Amino acid sequence: MQKDRDAARVHETFRLSLKTAFISGLTAFAVMYVFCPYIVAMFLEPGCPAYGIATKGIPYFASGFICFALNIAWIGYYQSIELARKAMLFMLLRGIILMSICFLALPHLLGEKGLWLAVPCAELIIFIALTMITNTGTRYAEWWNKAVILWHSASPALSHRPSERWTPDRVSCNADCFR
Repeated sequence: MQKDRDAARVHETFRLSLKTAFISGLTAFAVMYVFCPYIVAMFLEPGCPAYGIATKGIPYFASGFICFALNIAWIGYYQSIELARKAMLFMLLRGIILMSICFLALPHLLGEKGLWLAVPCAELIIFIALTMITNTGTRYAEWWNKAVILWHSASPALSHRPSERWTPDRVSCNADCFR
Protein backbone atom coordinates (compact mmCIF):
# COMPACT_ATOMS: atom_id res chain seq x y z
CA MET A 1 0.00 0.00 0.00
CA GLN A 2 2.77 2.43 0.93
CA LYS A 3 4.74 1.47 -2.21
CA ASP A 4 1.68 2.21 -4.35
CA ARG A 5 1.33 5.64 -2.77
CA ASP A 6 5.05 6.29 -3.17
CA ALA A 7 4.94 5.23 -6.82
CA ALA A 8 1.93 7.48 -7.42
CA ARG A 9 3.74 10.40 -5.80
CA VAL A 10 6.84 9.77 -7.93
CA HIS A 11 4.75 9.69 -11.11
CA GLU A 12 2.84 12.82 -10.11
CA THR A 13 6.12 14.61 -9.42
CA PHE A 14 7.42 13.45 -12.79
CA ARG A 15 4.32 14.80 -14.54
CA LEU A 16 4.76 18.12 -12.75
CA SER A 17 8.44 18.27 -13.71
CA LEU A 18 7.56 17.64 -17.37
CA LYS A 19 4.95 20.40 -17.32
CA THR A 20 7.40 22.77 -15.64
CA ALA A 21 10.15 21.85 -18.10
CA PHE A 22 7.82 22.44 -21.06
CA ILE A 23 6.72 25.85 -19.78
CA SER A 24 10.32 26.82 -18.95
CA GLY A 25 11.59 25.71 -22.34
CA LEU A 26 8.78 27.51 -24.14
CA THR A 27 9.41 30.68 -22.13
CA ALA A 28 13.16 30.58 -22.83
CA PHE A 29 12.46 30.07 -26.53
CA ALA A 30 9.99 32.98 -26.60
CA VAL A 31 12.42 35.29 -24.81
CA MET A 32 15.28 34.38 -27.15
CA TYR A 33 13.06 34.71 -30.21
CA VAL A 34 11.55 38.08 -29.26
CA PHE A 35 14.61 39.69 -27.72
CA CYS A 36 17.27 38.09 -29.94
CA PRO A 37 18.69 41.37 -31.36
CA TYR A 38 18.99 42.88 -27.88
CA ILE A 39 20.62 39.79 -26.41
CA VAL A 40 23.10 39.55 -29.28
CA ALA A 41 23.83 43.30 -28.94
CA MET A 42 25.07 42.66 -25.38
CA PHE A 43 27.95 40.67 -26.88
CA LEU A 44 28.43 42.01 -30.42
CA GLU A 45 28.30 45.39 -32.09
CA PRO A 46 25.25 45.68 -34.37
CA GLY A 47 27.42 46.67 -37.34
CA CYS A 48 29.74 43.63 -37.36
CA PRO A 49 29.06 40.63 -39.64
CA ALA A 50 28.81 38.21 -36.69
CA TYR A 51 25.85 40.20 -35.35
CA GLY A 52 23.82 39.47 -38.49
CA ILE A 53 24.76 35.78 -38.40
CA ALA A 54 23.85 35.49 -34.72
CA THR A 55 20.51 37.31 -35.01
CA LYS A 56 19.50 34.99 -37.87
CA GLY A 57 20.76 31.80 -36.19
CA ILE A 58 19.83 32.14 -32.55
CA PRO A 59 16.08 31.63 -33.12
CA TYR A 60 16.91 28.32 -34.83
CA PHE A 61 19.14 27.33 -31.92
CA ALA A 62 16.53 28.44 -29.36
CA SER A 63 13.95 26.14 -30.94
CA GLY A 64 15.66 23.28 -29.08
CA PHE A 65 15.07 24.74 -25.63
CA ILE A 66 11.74 22.94 -25.17
CA CYS A 67 13.15 19.48 -25.94
CA PHE A 68 16.29 20.30 -23.93
CA ALA A 69 14.26 21.07 -20.80
CA LEU A 70 12.04 18.01 -21.25
CA ASN A 71 15.06 15.74 -21.79
CA ILE A 72 16.79 17.00 -18.65
CA ALA A 73 13.61 16.41 -16.62
CA TRP A 74 13.21 12.92 -18.08
CA ILE A 75 16.82 11.94 -17.49
CA GLY A 76 16.61 13.32 -13.95
CA TYR A 77 13.56 11.14 -13.42
CA TYR A 78 15.48 8.05 -14.51
CA GLN A 79 18.26 8.94 -12.09
CA SER A 80 15.78 9.46 -9.26
CA ILE A 81 14.27 5.99 -9.68
CA GLU A 82 17.76 4.48 -9.77
CA LEU A 83 17.89 3.71 -13.48
CA ALA A 84 21.37 5.20 -13.71
CA ARG A 85 22.48 3.22 -16.76
CA LYS A 86 19.52 4.39 -18.79
CA ALA A 87 20.10 7.98 -17.64
CA MET A 88 23.80 7.82 -18.49
CA LEU A 89 23.06 6.31 -21.90
CA PHE A 90 20.72 9.15 -22.80
CA MET A 91 23.13 11.78 -21.45
CA LEU A 92 25.93 10.27 -23.53
CA LEU A 93 23.71 10.12 -26.61
CA ARG A 94 22.44 13.69 -26.29
CA GLY A 95 25.68 15.25 -25.12
CA ILE A 96 28.27 13.62 -27.33
CA ILE A 97 27.16 11.06 -29.89
CA LEU A 98 24.07 12.62 -31.51
CA MET A 99 25.44 16.12 -31.06
CA SER A 100 28.59 15.17 -32.98
CA ILE A 101 26.62 13.44 -35.72
CA CYS A 102 24.30 16.42 -36.10
CA PHE A 103 27.19 18.92 -36.12
CA LEU A 104 28.93 16.91 -38.82
CA ALA A 105 25.90 16.13 -41.01
CA LEU A 106 23.47 19.06 -40.83
CA PRO A 107 25.78 21.84 -42.08
CA HIS A 108 26.42 19.76 -45.21
CA LEU A 109 22.70 19.24 -45.72
CA LEU A 110 21.33 22.65 -44.69
CA GLY A 111 24.29 25.00 -44.84
CA GLU A 112 24.54 27.68 -42.15
CA LYS A 113 21.09 26.79 -40.78
CA GLY A 114 22.31 23.25 -40.17
CA LEU A 115 24.98 24.49 -37.80
CA TRP A 116 22.37 26.32 -35.72
CA LEU A 117 19.91 23.41 -35.89
CA ALA A 118 22.40 20.69 -34.84
CA VAL A 119 21.70 21.00 -31.12
CA PRO A 120 17.88 21.24 -31.46
CA CYS A 121 17.91 18.26 -33.82
CA ALA A 122 19.91 16.12 -31.36
CA GLU A 123 17.56 17.15 -28.54
CA LEU A 124 14.50 16.30 -30.64
CA ILE A 125 15.88 12.85 -31.51
CA ILE A 126 16.53 12.14 -27.81
CA PHE A 127 13.06 13.39 -26.88
CA ILE A 128 11.47 11.06 -29.44
CA ALA A 129 13.62 8.16 -28.21
CA LEU A 130 12.71 8.84 -24.56
CA THR A 131 9.03 8.97 -25.45
CA MET A 132 9.18 5.72 -27.42
CA ILE A 133 11.26 3.85 -24.85
CA THR A 134 9.11 4.98 -21.94
CA ASN A 135 5.92 3.85 -23.65
CA THR A 136 7.50 0.59 -24.80
CA GLY A 137 9.08 0.11 -21.36
CA THR A 138 5.71 0.47 -19.68
CA ARG A 139 4.14 -2.19 -21.87
CA TYR A 140 7.16 -4.40 -21.22
CA ALA A 141 6.90 -3.80 -17.47
CA GLU A 142 3.21 -4.70 -17.45
CA TRP A 143 4.00 -7.91 -19.32
CA TRP A 144 6.87 -8.62 -16.92
CA ASN A 145 4.61 -8.05 -13.91
CA LYS A 146 2.11 -10.59 -15.24
CA ALA A 147 4.91 -13.06 -15.96
CA VAL A 148 6.34 -12.70 -12.43
CA ILE A 149 2.91 -13.21 -10.85
CA LEU A 150 2.30 -16.26 -13.02
CA TRP A 151 5.75 -17.65 -12.19
CA HIS A 152 5.28 -17.22 -8.45
CA SER A 153 1.82 -18.74 -8.50
CA ALA A 154 3.04 -21.69 -10.56
CA SER A 155 6.08 -22.37 -8.40
CA PRO A 156 5.43 -21.47 -4.73
CA ALA A 157 8.82 -22.80 -3.72
CA LEU A 158 10.49 -19.96 -5.61
CA SER A 159 8.15 -17.23 -4.43
CA HIS A 160 10.11 -16.61 -1.20
CA ARG A 161 12.65 -14.56 -3.12
CA PRO A 162 11.23 -11.40 -4.70
CA SER A 163 12.72 -10.02 -7.87
CA GLU A 164 15.79 -7.93 -7.02
CA ARG A 165 15.88 -6.09 -10.31
CA TRP A 166 12.26 -5.14 -10.85
CA THR A 167 9.53 -3.77 -8.64
CA PRO A 168 6.17 -2.27 -9.65
CA ASP A 169 7.14 1.12 -8.22
CA ARG A 170 10.10 1.36 -10.62
CA VAL A 171 7.99 1.16 -13.76
CA SER A 172 8.55 4.11 -16.06
CA CYS A 173 5.77 6.59 -16.47
CA ASN A 174 3.60 6.02 -19.53
CA ALA A 175 1.65 8.37 -21.77
CA ASP A 176 -0.53 9.36 -18.77
CA CYS A 177 2.34 11.61 -17.72
CA PHE A 178 1.29 14.09 -20.38
CA ARG A 179 -2.30 14.49 -19.22
